[in-house]
Parts: sequence; structure tokens; C-alpha cells
Amino acid sequence: MSMPLGRLTCHLSAVLIILLALSLPAYAVETLRVLAWPGYADSDLVKTFEKRFDVHVEVSFVGSGDVLREKISANQGGDFDIFAANTAEMQHYIRRMIRGNMPEIREM
Repeated sequence: MSMPLGRLTCHLSAVLIILLALSLPAYAVETLRVLAWPGYADSDLVKTFEKRFDVHVEVSFVGSGDVLREKISANQGGDFDIFAANTAEMQHYIRRMIRGNMPEIREM
């Protein structure tokens, strides 16, 4: 039985969040600040992640692309360690990275 596209996207996004979090140095994050769409960071997944990696996860949810962009742009992206984006938002950020116009992405 195939999984609906929306649910598959949510699962893939959750995997992306976990992979990005794993790429962070272990000493750098006591609290992982995540910006995500509803359904991208379900509480059971967050609790499992917190327990497995001994970190606290603060999830902030957005309901529109405009709100996501606003929150990412605020404070040059310093309010969040990771953000989950849908494919349309990923295209937006990829284009900005290619143009070198993305101050909210900083070296770790």
C-alpha cells in the first residue's frame, strides 16, 4: 500500500531534521531550536529524539511560507538551529544560496 504524498513529505522532512541535527557537534547544542510546519516535528518523534541524544528540543510551528521566511530572516536566522521547509521553500532558499544572498545561513 503506498503512502500519500503529504504524509511521505512529512516523514522525509522529519528524517531531514534528524540528519541535520546529527551533523551538529555534540557540544554545541543543549537546546535544539527547530522551526517547522505542523506535522513535521510530531511530539512523539521529538520526545524520542530528546531521549536518544540527551538534548532539549524547542519546536516553533509556522502556518505559511511568509511566516517561515519572516522568522528565518529575523535576527539573521539566529533564533533557530534548524528549519524544516517544504519543496517550494527549499527552492527559494537554494536560489538565495546560489546568489550568495542568505545571511541567515552561518558557518558552524
